[in-house]
Amino acid sequence: MKTLNFSKYEEVLLIIPNSIRFKILEHFNHESEFLNYKIMSLEELREHVYFSYDVNAVLYLMSNYSLNKDTADEILENLYYIEEDSYDNEKLSFLSKIKKELISKNLLLFDEMFIDYIKRKKIIVYGYSKIDKFYKNMLDSINAIVIDDEFTNKKHDVYILDTLEKEVEFVFNEISKLIDNGVDINKIKLANVSDEYLYTIRVFSNLYNIPVAFSDNYIYSAPITKKFLSLLEESRSFFAALEITKVEFDMSNYNNLYIHNALFKISNKYNDLGDYPFDVVFNAVLQEIKQTKLIPQKKKNQIELVNINNNIFENDDYIFLLGFNQGSIPSFFKDDDYISDYLKEKYNLLLSKTVEKNKLEKQSIISSINKIENLTITCKLKSINEEFMISNLVNELDYNKIYPLVDYSKIFSSKATELSLAKRLDDFIKYGIKSDELILLYSNFNIDYLSYNNSFTGIDNNKLLNKLSPKLTLSYTHIDNYFHCAFKYYLTNLLKLDKYEENFNTTIGNLFHYILSICFKKDFDYDYEYEKYIKMLELTPANKFFLKKLKKELKLVIEQVKKLQDETGLTKLLLEHKINIDKTSIIPVVFTGVVDKIMYKEKEKTLVSIIDYKTGNTSIDLYNVVYGLGMQLPIYLYLTKNSNLFNNVKFTGFYLQKILSNEINFSVNKTYLEQKYDNLKLEGYSTDDISDLEVFIPDYENSKFVKSMKTTSKGFYTYAKVLNNRQIENLINVVDSKIDEARDNILSGNFSINPKQIGLEKVGCNFCKFKDICYRNEKDFIKYPKNESLDFLGGEDNA
Repeated sequence: MKTLNFSKYEEVLLIIPNSIRFKILEHFNHESEFLNYKIMSLEELREHVYFSYDVNAVLYLMSNYSLNKDTADEILENLYYIEEDSYDNEKLSFLSKIKKELISKNLLLFDEMFIDYIKRKKIIVYGYSKIDKFYKNMLDSINAIVIDDEFTNKKHDVYILDTLEKEVEFVFNEISKLIDNGVDINKIKLANVSDEYLYTIRVFSNLYNIPVAFSDNYIYSAPITKKFLSLLEESRSFFAALEITKVEFDMSNYNNLYIHNALFKISNKYNDLGDYPFDVVFNAVLQEIKQTKLIPQKKKNQIELVNINNNIFENDDYIFLLGFNQGSIPSFFKDDDYISDYLKEKYNLLLSKTVEKNKLEKQSIISSINKIENLTITCKLKSINEEFMISNLVNELDYNKIYPLVDYSKIFSSKATELSLAKRLDDFIKYGIKSDELILLYSNFNIDYLSYNNSFTGIDNNKLLNKLSPKLTLSYTHIDNYFHCAFKYYLTNLLKLDKYEENFNTTIGNLFHYILSICFKKDFDYDYEYEKYIKMLELTPANKFFLKKLKKELKLVIEQVKKLQDETGLTKLLLEHKINIDKTSIIPVVFTGVVDKIMYKEKEKTLVSIIDYKTGNTSIDLYNVVYGLGMQLPIYLYLTKNSNLFNNVKFTGFYLQKILSNEINFSVNKTYLEQKYDNLKLEGYSTDDISDLEVFIPDYENSKFVKSMKTTSKGFYTYAKVLNNRQIENLINVVDSKIDEARDNILSGNFSINPKQIGLEKVGCNFCKFKDICYRNEKDFIKYPKNESLDFLGGEDNA
């Protein structure tokens, strides 16, 4: 930044890329005297010199021209290059028409005072690797001075590795040498890292224990965003959607807080725009959310991912430029702009043509490379699926080509070295490939090749608690995973290797649950709500057809649940109700769950029934609760009892309701409709206290709502599932102890490979996606006897 100097007596408008703004501010903070300057980017300057626009212009184009937001944005961006003239070309004529139209409606915003404002300013442009034809013309028109740091052409070495993996391994080995020699890790950068490198860099970051600051995902995929969008569409209120998500999600979590703030900013832009249809506003918001990234929390002592273009580096920075391959460095542009090269040339538009863009890109890369004092350039010849050419800049600039072997004279990662030797032994034994690296590694290192110990070797407890902080959240799914196999919980819920992917079955489940959660509203319109929901879905023609068939099925379900509501004495409802229970231990812990339906009646005691809707087949047996398995319904009892919802709770029952059944088998004695209603009967456990039970189902003697619930002269029917109050209370206590057991084991880092076997069934491995990771042996199984008794719940009711 030596060339970036000006007097304290000068009023300066400094035009710099946003990527170096912080560095520039830090640079001027160290100046001994006060400097009078204002900072803008080229894009911001453009808006003052020509015009700017806001979401009103975007929404106007979307609603009046039936455009999506991306297309509207593209049109608005191209208006900078068009005059309000007549063109004999359809595309340019359309742009000109749009520009005139937006001006007439005051949707393009002009800064009339800006040109006068900058007349007394010295305008300096700094930090841009390339300035295209449009911006050069703009800068010339305001007499801006473009300055650049001095540099000399350097003849670099380019390290050529056989594969992408070897390239990354080489880079991490070189980084380790720098750190070993006392270089500050914060001074080391990885440059121009494309998506294809991210996985391998993550692997070697862990193998070498060298942290890398990865960019995070877009906010759209986060649960808090999904909830916000659902609430916004339902309530049509930005305020309500923001407030509810703020309450329901933990704002002490960095990601949740960052995303909520991002949603707040987006909401402020689109709120109170009453002149536009809500679906247009919603689609614009949705698209903007999809383009908003979650910026990771900044931490010290991490290697940063950077771009060498539009950037500045200190003399003691060490830059590793990866992927120096043809097509990647420099980037290659095609003639695919909204305004083609033909139109740019024919109408003499101030836009760089493709040849000019490629030339400018090449020059900017060369300039950026030459400004870096400590630069290591690497490239690959192939990846798993593709072969690559070395960038033509290597020959053009006469760079030295070096084909290195990884230096194993000093080991920086024993794990990486052992893994490298094992892979090269694989290549030799399977394919006869005897590489130079194999000879070097085999002569210097020894590994137990083809032997494997699958035992979980443990995790540092301080690191575990740091990862779980500020709060551990547990739910039924979490502890069910844990009690099936502790290692499954570790992979699924801690490392999050089991990425959630919505399929058509989950789509159906979500649809059914949503409709059932709103079907008791006074103004509920079934057809409208059903069609509105499926319009949001991306469906194949086959799935659309199937959902039309299911519409009748769901309507039947609604009729049945409303019949129960008409006849029950538990007339009050809580639907899709979230409950949090504090289970704090050595760190804050919350146990959470959402109960589909709570039916209740409040008097001197509160009678409560729990109903959980299911679109699949789930067992209602309680026999395995003693092992921590099959606890979903009992957990809902626990949540309800331990919440602050009710006083003096007495449960009349807890049930599953299968809202989507398989095809009905033919029965001579019943009509098809009668069999459908039979399938919709509640399945679960009822209280044996008749005085309470008859409040819930007055027809308990032969119920049309609860499966197998009827009485005989000797009492309850043999197949009726009933529990007394003491057994229900004991069941809740068992759940409580199992939650505590899972919590304490998780906080202690007990994640052994211990799948459960009950009788002859290996239940711990059912539907597990990680069999290729754990390599479980027979000795790993925890074997329980098959339980066919509820004796663990006790017997006599003393209530």
